Amino acid sequence: MHPVAKRCLIWAGVLLAVGVLMSVYGTNLLVWFQDVVGFNAEPALHVFGIVTAVLHNFAMPLAAALVGAAVVIQTLAPRGAADAAARTDARATESA
Repeated sequence: MHPVAKRCLIWAGVLLAVGVLMSVYGTNLLVWFQDVVGFNAEPALHVFGIVTAVLHNFAMPLAAALVGAAVVIQTLAPRGAADAAARTDARATESA
């Protein structure tokens, strides 16, 4: 498997897990954070709320896009370095 495609799939798996966790526990996490910091930390609560909303709304679609990118990379990428070296060795023996 192409290294970039593998990296895309790893990040897709991580983002999928984060998206599922945020869908299930996102509101509970926000309420817990509000209990921890108290009502005097309104700016921190707003920032934390925005971050959780962004993670909730964009993690799973981005994971799906990365899976698609991995498929395209795997399909269109040239073969690995071992195949390129084998082709170079074959050309060298043919010319000799």
